[in-house]
Parts: sequence; structure tokens; C-alpha cells
Amino acid sequence: MTAMKSEPSRDLELSWLAGMFEARGSIVINKSGKDAYTLRCVIVGIAKNIPELFQKQWHGFNKEITQPSNLKRQWKWAIASEKALAFLKDIMPFIHTEPMRKRAQVALEFQSEKNDKGQQLLYYRQMTELNKEKID
Repeated sequence: MTAMKSEPSRDLELSWLAGMFEARGSIVINKSGKDAYTLRCVIVGIAKNIPELFQKQWHGFNKEITQPSNLKRQWKWAIASEKALAFLKDIMPFIHTEPMRKRAQVALEFQSEKNDKGQQLLYYRQMTELNKEKID
């Protein structure tokens, strides 16, 4: 976050970004090889400036998603691994919905135990099940 901002301003911004992430974002653990898994956080929006705000704060990548001509343009921001861990640690205090809090907690545990290959599959399966649940 920007160092010059006061703490209340920073908290307000993090709260707003966390709310946007809860509404438009996802947390996944992708299988990236035979026994390798990667934490990813993604947000998609039709307003280009929303993913740009996330990229400005936590880097990652931001790109336009190719759509059929009859659909609105969309942009996607994504971040992985340690950068995703830092992002989730920043917004965790501001996540309000229980399903998203559970996903974030599993992601934090997964990434902090990333070197334990035996646990990766368990976290992958747990996140897959959590992502099947609907967030109201």
C-alpha cells in the first residue's frame, strides 16, 4: 500500500478492495504439474479501472479477456504464490462473508506450508470443495 496514506485511509481502501474482491474475485489452488500446486487470486470486471487498482497495489498481471463480439469487454487481474499470500494477508481483516473467509484461510495455510508436498493435495481438494459452495 502507499506509505503516505494515513492508517484510516489505508483501512478504508483495503476494505473497499476486499469488498470488490468478495464480489468479483476468486481464490483457487491450481494443479500445475504432477505433484505441484499454485495459489492464485483472480478478479474479473467489465470496468478496466477495477483490476488496475489491484495491480497498482499488489502487482500481478492485468489483461483484457478475449470475448465474442456480442459480449462486453472484460479485464482480469491475477496474482500467484507469495504475492497472492501477501494480498490475502492485507485484505483478510476486511473479508466479511464466511465462505470467502474460509477460502482465504485455506489459501493462507496452503501457501505457508507450500514445501510440504503431502499437504498440497489435501489443500487442493479442500479448496476445490469450498469453491463448489455458493457465496450469497
